[in-house]
Order: sequence, then C-alpha cells, then structure tokens
Amino acid sequence: MQQGSSSSSSGRIDGKFKTVEAKAYAKVDVIHSGGIPVMVSITALSGTTEQRAPVDLVVVLHVREGCNVPKNWKDLLFEAMYTIVAKLDDRDRLAVIPSNRLTTWMSARRFVYPQLVTSKTSLTTALESAESILYGRKDEDKKIRTGCIIVISNSNDNIDSLVSWRLRSVHAFGFRDAQNARTMHKISSSRNCSYAILDDEHGQITQSFFATISRIITSAVAAMPVEIKLMCEQTVVLHSIGTPGVSYYISYDAKSAIMWPNAHLAGMTTNIIVYLGGVIHPRDLPQLFTVHVKYGNVLDKVHVQLVKEGSDESREVAAEIVRIEALEIIAGITTEDKHDWEQLPVAAHYLRERWTRLEDFKCSREARAAGLISRLADEMREMELRLYNNYYWLEYMLSWQSHQLCQLPLPQPFMHNQSNNDPLLQLRILAKAEGKITEHQEGIPVMVRVMASDAGLAMVERASVDLILVIDASYGVKEKEEKTRERVHLLIKAEEMEEEHNKAKNMVVELEQSLKPLIKAKEKENERMEMEGKITQKRQEMNSMANEMRRLRYQAMELKKDVDKVMKNTEERLGLLTKAIKLVTDKLSVMDRLAIVPVQSYVTEPATGLFEMSKQGLIETSNKLRKLSMALTDNKAAQVCKWREQKEKAMRIIRNCLHSAPSSSSSTRSPRSAKSESTASMPAHSTDVGGSTKMLHKALMYAMKVLDDRRGRKEDRLGSIIVISDNDDDSICMETLSPSYMVHAFGFYGTHSTRALYHIASSSNGIYNIINDDSNQITEAFRSCVNKMTSTISVDTKVEIMCNPSCNVALSTIESAQFRYSIGNDRKSCSVLVGALSAGTVKNFIIYVDNVREDDYDNLSKYITVRVKWMHAMNRMKELEGQVVVVRDGIDGYEEVVETITHLEAVKIASDITDPNHSKMAMADMLQQMCIKCPDFERSAGDERLRWLKSQMQKMEADQHMEITDPNDYINMPAKADSVLQRYGHFQHMT
Repeated sequence: MQQGSSSSSSGRIDGKFKTVEAKAYAKVDVIHSGGIPVMVSITALSGTTEQRAPVDLVVVLHVREGCNVPKNWKDLLFEAMYTIVAKLDDRDRLAVIPSNRLTTWMSARRFVYPQLVTSKTSLTTALESAESILYGRKDEDKKIRTGCIIVISNSNDNIDSLVSWRLRSVHAFGFRDAQNARTMHKISSSRNCSYAILDDEHGQITQSFFATISRIITSAVAAMPVEIKLMCEQTVVLHSIGTPGVSYYISYDAKSAIMWPNAHLAGMTTNIIVYLGGVIHPRDLPQLFTVHVKYGNVLDKVHVQLVKEGSDESREVAAEIVRIEALEIIAGITTEDKHDWEQLPVAAHYLRERWTRLEDFKCSREARAAGLISRLADEMREMELRLYNNYYWLEYMLSWQSHQLCQLPLPQPFMHNQSNNDPLLQLRILAKAEGKITEHQEGIPVMVRVMASDAGLAMVERASVDLILVIDASYGVKEKEEKTRERVHLLIKAEEMEEEHNKAKNMVVELEQSLKPLIKAKEKENERMEMEGKITQKRQEMNSMANEMRRLRYQAMELKKDVDKVMKNTEERLGLLTKAIKLVTDKLSVMDRLAIVPVQSYVTEPATGLFEMSKQGLIETSNKLRKLSMALTDNKAAQVCKWREQKEKAMRIIRNCLHSAPSSSSSTRSPRSAKSESTASMPAHSTDVGGSTKMLHKALMYAMKVLDDRRGRKEDRLGSIIVISDNDDDSICMETLSPSYMVHAFGFYGTHSTRALYHIASSSNGIYNIINDDSNQITEAFRSCVNKMTSTISVDTKVEIMCNPSCNVALSTIESAQFRYSIGNDRKSCSVLVGALSAGTVKNFIIYVDNVREDDYDNLSKYITVRVKWMHAMNRMKELEGQVVVVRDGIDGYEEVVETITHLEAVKIASDITDPNHSKMAMADMLQQMCIKCPDFERSAGDERLRWLKSQMQKMEADQHMEITDPNDYINMPAKADSVLQRYGHFQHMT
C-alpha cells in the first residue's frame, strides 16, 4: 500500500513559534454511500503553557427574577468567579457584567467581586454589552489576544435578535433546574462553543465548568485562522463533508473545496471526514487527492495515507465515523422539545434501536475492539436512560452535542461520572469512638448510611408505577350543608315570627277600632282601660317579635356570610386538590398507570381500574370515569361548567371522577320561600358527604384488591396508594389495616383527622403529612412523596450486618426508625428491610455493637461486615459491601454520627408522644418534656430537620402560656402538636 506523510506547518506569532500538525487518512476498505471516507486531522500545538496567548475574558452573570435558580446561586457564582480569577495571570484582562452594570477591563489581581443581584435587564442586552467590550478593543489587541465570553444565566429570554456573527467565542452555562437549555445552547452554538450545566445534584460546580475554564485560559492560542484546501484530479470528486459544524465551500464542479476548522486551542485536534466519489482505483488516491493546510503565512501540502482494518490509523478513522453517526442520531432527537411524556420513551427506543444498528456496523466493530468507542457507548446508553426517566435529558444531550460538534475535550458528565462498575447505591459506615468507653449503655454506635444517588436515574431505568389515589374529601360540603340547614331553620322561624307579628298587628288594629266608641262613653271607663291594656300588651308583643325577627334574620345573614366563606374555602380546596392531582399526572409517564377511587361513590360503582397514561388510555379513562361521575355530582350543570371547561386532557379525567363543588351561583337564583329551600337545598346523599369511615376502609380494601389483581409480574411494577382526606372522623383507628403496599396519607391543613391518617400511613410505613401549607400551597412533603414514587431505582433493598464469629464483638440493638429489622439469636448477624429506594434518598441507621474494647477499634473493619443488597428495575440482583471507618471527636464524620443519633432520638420521642394510646393530657405532658429536651438538639445544630422541630416545639410551648380567649384552643393545642410531631416522624424516612 502506498504510504503518505503528515506535515507540520509553522508560523511566528508575537515572537513565539506555533505549529500545526496535519494528517490525512483514506480508509479504502469501507465504501460509504457518499464514497471513500478520508479523515483530515488538524492539531494546534504549543510547547508550554507559558507560550499561550494572553486572554481577554468577559463574564456575564445574569440571574433573572421569577426563573428557577438554586438557593445557593450566589455561592455558585462566587465560586465560579474564583475559579476564573485563579486561572488568569498578569497578562490577562477581565471584564464582568453583573446585572446591568458594565465593568471596564481590569487585571485579575485587581478584580473585586461584584455585588450579585438578580437582573431586570434582558439577556440579549447583557450579551450585546459583553460583545461590545470585545469588539471595541484595539486592532492590535485582537490580533495577539484571545477574546472570549462566559455566560452564566438562568434566563430563558428570546435571543433571536442577537447578531450571531459578532459573538465570536461564547461559552454558556445554565443552572441545573433553570430549564433554559435551549437558550444557552443556542448562544454557544452560534460560534461552535460549548454549553454545559453549572451546578450538579450536590449543589457544587460541575467538572464541565472547570474543564472549560481551564481549556480556554491555559490552552489559549491567538486566533490565527486555519484554512484547508482540498483538490481532486481526474474522475475524483468531493461528494460531501461528513463532519457537522465545520464551515466549508465546495466548488460548482466538486473538484475543490475550502474548509475552516476550529483548531485554535493548543493541543486540540479537529477531525474532518470528507467523502470522495469517482475513485476507480483507490491505490491511486494519493496522486488524485491533495490537502493543503494554511496557518498564518505558511502553506503546506499534506499527502493522503491509505489505511485498512488492522492499523491504528484505520481504527481512528472508524471511531470518527461512528462518532459522527452518533451525533446525527442525537441531533435528530434534540431538534424539537418533547413536552409529552409519551414522546420520551419513544425517543429512548429510537435511540437504542439506531445505536444498536450502528454498533453492528463494520467501523463500530473495528473501533470497539480497540476500545475507542467504549465511552461513547456509555454516553449513548446514559442518554437513552435520561430520556426514559425524563431526567435532565435535554440539558445533558445538548451539552454533549455542543462538545461533540466543535470537537472539544468532553469533560465528565455534568451529573455523574457513571460507568458499568459504579454501584447504584453507596454505603457509608462510621463507628463513633471515644478515648474512654462511655458510649450508649447498649454498646458502641455505628452509623450505617445507604445512599441512592440522584444520578441513579442516569444509570438504570426507573421502576414503573401503578398508583391509586383514594379521595376522601367533601371539600367543605358537609360544613356548608350544616350551616345552610341552620340558616334555613332560622329563616323559617323568622317567617313564623313574622306571621305572628302580623297577626298581632291586625289584632291591635281591631282593638283600636273597638276602642274608639269607648273613649267618649264614661260609663264604659273600665272596659276602655281594659281595652287599652290589651293594646299596650299587644304592642309590646309586637316589639318583642320584631326584635326577635330582626335577630333571627341577622343570624341568618351572618350564617349566609359563613356559607359564602365556606363556599370560597370549598373552591380553594377543590382547586388545591386539582393542582395536587395534576402534579401527580405530570410526574407519571406512559410507563405508569393510575386509578382514582372517590370514597363517596365507592359503593355505587367500584369498577374503575388502572389505566395507562398513554393518549388512548387517557381517552378510555375519561369515558369510564365520566359514567362514574354521574353518581357523584349533586348538580350536573355545575359539573359541566366547573369541570369540562378545562382543556387539559389529564384534568378532564381527574375532574370527572371527583365531586363537583356546590355551585356558588345559588345566591343569584330566583327567590323562594325558606320552607321550599329547606327541601331543595339538601342532596339526597347528604349524610354520606365527606365519606364515612366504613366507606374509607372499604375503598382502601378495594384499592389493594386492584393492585392484587394486576396481570403480569407484580415485581415488575411498584404498587402504591395515596389517600387525600379532609374527613375529621378518626374511628378508622379501630380498624386493623395490614396493607401489602405502601400507603401514604395526606390531609388538608387544619381540616382532617390526624389520628386517622397517622393510623393509615403507619400501617405500611408510609408517609403522613399535610397536602397544603398555611398559604394554601402544595407542600414540599407531597411533592417529595410523588417525586420519590416516580423515581424508584431499587427495590427489595436490605442491609445486612455480620460480626466475625471468631471475635467477641456482638450486636446489641438497632435504631432503624420505622424499618423492620431482625437480630440473630447469637447476636452475630442482623438485617434491616429498607424496601424501595428512590433517586436521591438517604437512609440512616444506628447499630449498637457490644463487647468492643479500646484496642478493638483498629480491627473493627475486620470484625464487622456491612452489606447492602437490592434489585433494580431491570430485575437484576446487586450487592455492595462497605468498609467500617472509626471516627473520634474532631475527625471528619464524627458530627454525622452525632446528628444521626440525635435525629433518630427525636423521631422516637415524637413517635412516643403521638402514640394513639396516650390521652391528650398525657400527650401534652410528654410534649412539655420534649420541649425541655430541645436544647440537647443544639449539639446537632447543622441538622436542618432538628432545627425545624425545635422551633415548632418552642412555638407550641410558648402558645401554652399565652392568654387564650377561646376554650377550644386549649383542646386544639395538643392536636396541633400531635400533627406536627407525626408529620415530622413520618416525613423523615423520605429525607
């Protein structure tokens, strides 16, 4: 085979030599549809970092109010600026645009951190200001200094008005949850620069940012353009330029072309695939196709080298061809937003199918055998999983795409450095030791922490969910009807009183007529006086009846105000429930199924089953639940008006199966008597409004039966139940509940039975909390519960602890909160059943170990073995073994153990106080004892959960000493404490 040669072009810039190395390989054993592939490779070289060009850097810090931004955004920006300044030296210049203030050039050493505030100006204005600084430099500076813009923003502004050709070099970074990936990517793609995410799932700066800053500063080369000329002879023609993102021009006869690659960074290689057609004898290609590289004032000729399978150069070309094909696959997916959950699994399937076919391609097999596309394969798999799980897929794919397009060094994935060998779960085991053995009377505490990384959703497919919502809510209808009934009763009494008043008035008129003849008749003086007495008495009766009538009507009017207030609360509660259910449906994907069981109508038609969240499934659900709604509604007209005006498909289904709110338009109806209103205002099933406890119990049993009767392997799908209630009846506590599925219970703020929902949730180690806060907003507890259910990445998780049988160390007891555990008879082994774990979940346990001597600490890792086993959604059993680390006061990890012990102690106290067997008075006494213990929580001041609990306890303790005018407040105070403590204890295993 005829061999060619590579060439190095050199030029002088600012008195320093720079070189460009160019190579060209023709892979003649692969015939593409476009012809023979030729890879032209350009590498800009620099001897040392001291030879880099000086940098002019403009940083745009643009945080917009009203857009998503992390709580620590200021810390992130300060750290980002610190990273940038640390990389710059005296030769470099820096300009910063915080908010709308323009900062002139300054040395990095003189840089003063700006005051970070949210911006009211547009992102376009900020970018134009940054561009103006670079554009306004002297011509000499533009020749010898590299100019670059760094944008960090959460804005989603329309930037179509920007003049893209003026933004020569812009690297854009968005915040993780800003949902502005398209905007940031568009900014950077204007000149083939990089886009990435600034912060990771731990609230830290990503490796992508560090790598980008290091690349553009420490590897900077003055912007001397590289030009590549391609020339074809005889029958050979240029068929196409296969590499995307490269500027080029092809002549009309396809015999020549000019390309302008992005090869400005020292050490960076740019590969360009060119397809040649009309090649009759591939062996003659070096004479028929030539490559000329111009860098600065130097023009050099590069000869083409023919390569075939088996050589390193051939493998490099094969890997580049596969990379370009993969880039085409991803570009086809990211072209349009996929707002519909149903589109994401389809896109994931498309990606998997296309990549599987590509892996069977000859070039893929060759490159894979050399290990050149192993990382690419991992990245394609990760993007498939992100699509499947709807996990930051757009942010990751656009970041990946931007780096691939301009062939920049790809840093670690911005969320997780994932590989096939990385465990899905992580273990952290810390044994707390002191100089003297003065630990827990049961032994030495060992903290076992099981962590499911948030980035687990980029590693495995999450488990599908079958969710049943049990709605036990009257939306205030019962209260409204009671007040309406009382109001009607008062109006009836007022009408009766008015009739009596009118009778008395008529009688007075008759008596006055009879009195007139008696006035002049002196002989009838006694009769006249008797008549006047009767008139006076009747007048007094009339006044009394008039006063009573006014009082009754005033009370009725006040009750009407109460009814209107209840109606307003009803609408708010119903709207809140709608938001909550929409939150659920938004989180469910086409992989999941949903059923809704309204307690009030369970007996009428319990035939609603699980429906897929696909378009067809939504239509079927709508049709079947519309029939169910007929038995639920008191007012069809109100239902049509209230529910069907919404156009969202999910809400159509949900609203049709729920109670309609009583129509507030009743106040505008034509007047009728109070007696007729008394019979018309009450629905036929008013006694069942709010749902009896017996009906709630039956509805729960039915929900479990629906999950039990599912077809297929139940292990493949998680079954869960959420109860939402405003029922104040706690008699369900008398029922024995033994659900085989996780049941979570949420009550409306101030309107539910704490005991009842606590009992329901406790039966399955589920969550009890409130669904709305005092501002009538969906609580973080409910959001977190739904998020966790729809991001489960491991099931049947179990932690095993074993002691070496050859030592004296033994297990004493375990503090595992609500999780069940068992200890062997020999106290050498135990297991904790954790169950399903969701992405981002952390579970903490304290194991007390007995018979540990001071000299045993050094060998504790040999004496104790901790292992976690789990099965993820693909039904593959995994396990991980952890290492015990001994920590003492002042050593990293010591405070973690202290906080965990304190936290578990607080949960235990809260559980003891809220034991349903305690009377309210006993609970109040225990509450006071807990308040006394609150100062002990100061040793764990870093634990936000304990700070919250302490503040709640202190507030309730202060409330007990306040002057209370309403005696009912004394009764409600223990119940309030009960609710707070139960919510605290129950919510902790979610965090």
